[in-house]
Amino acid sequence: MSKRTTAARHRATPVRSNPLETVSQAVASNAGTVGRQAAVVAAASGLVLSIGLPAQGSAPAVRETTSIPAAGLEIERTSFTAVNVTAAKDVKVKLDRPEVTSRPAPEPEPAPAPVVRETPVAAPAEQAPARTATQTQAAPVAPAQQAPAAQQRTQADAAERAQARAAERAQARAAERAQAERAQARAAERAQAERAQARAAERAQAERAQARAAEQQRQQRAQAQQTRAAAAPQQQAPAPRATGNMAGVVSAAYSGIGVPYVYGGKTRAGWDCSGFTSWAYRQAGISIPSSTSAIRGSGQFVRTSSPKPGDLVFQNGGGHVGIYVGNGMMIGAQNPSTGTFLHSVSRNPLMGYYTYVG
Repeated sequence: MSKRTTAARHRATPVRSNPLETVSQAVASNAGTVGRQAAVVAAASGLVLSIGLPAQGSAPAVRETTSIPAAGLEIERTSFTAVNVTAAKDVKVKLDRPEVTSRPAPEPEPAPAPVVRETPVAAPAEQAPARTATQTQAAPVAPAQQAPAAQQRTQADAAERAQARAAERAQARAAERAQAERAQARAAERAQAERAQARAAERAQAERAQARAAEQQRQQRAQAQQTRAAAAPQQQAPAPRATGNMAGVVSAAYSGIGVPYVYGGKTRAGWDCSGFTSWAYRQAGISIPSSTSAIRGSGQFVRTSSPKPGDLVFQNGGGHVGIYVGNGMMIGAQNPSTGTFLHSVSRNPLMGYYTYVG
């Protein structure tokens, strides 16, 4: 009587296999083919690894069990005596069995990439960059960790802006200092140029003053020479002597040589041409006007073609007057640069001679 039972399928429990147990099972299942003595020799000589082992992890199969009564069970009992076989290490043993090869299991297919679904969130102070699929698979960062990082970035940006502003201010200050220095340099150059111009003007003025002084000295020397030259002809050919009060007029005229010219003056401190003639006549006791036009219009003088010492000499169209002293010479107050001196009647354009008639 036989029974057929089907064992239920269960999830295979992983069992750690021992190589020796596997070998023993392989020997037991293949003893009839290989022979027990050859198996012992193979195990003793270290060649067990060449024996093909049965594959494990196969799907569970249906097992059949048969129940046999003990009376009908005939078991052949054999006696087995173990035989010890010795062999050298370099002996090659070949098992008479078909060779078995194995093929590695196929690689598992890669898992599909996870689908990223964005959840709308309230806009933060700084918008975070878009996440990639790799970043989505990474462990999420807690908001408490994101806040310090954003704060650090904000502080770094603020520090950079502050440094940029400080650099701009420093550049502006440097530009202002450079501009001020240039302005100071230009002002110093202008001041130096003005001082140089002032010194040049002073030198020019001093040179002009020296030139005027030299000219005055030259004129004075020329007057002295003229005076000496006029005195010599008088000794050789004496001029007509002034009669009466005219001698006093001529003497006063010679005493007035060297007095400075002052417009409107009538004293030895300084006089003009008419003031000098009025002063000389007054020294001789004769009073005449102190202007050229008044002298000619007073009726005290008449025009003459033969002058004598003491007569008046009008020049420059009647604008200048002097006292004739004889031999073509006269004394008069000419101008501020020459003062009162003796000179020829031809020095200025002659208008005519006028003699006193009272």
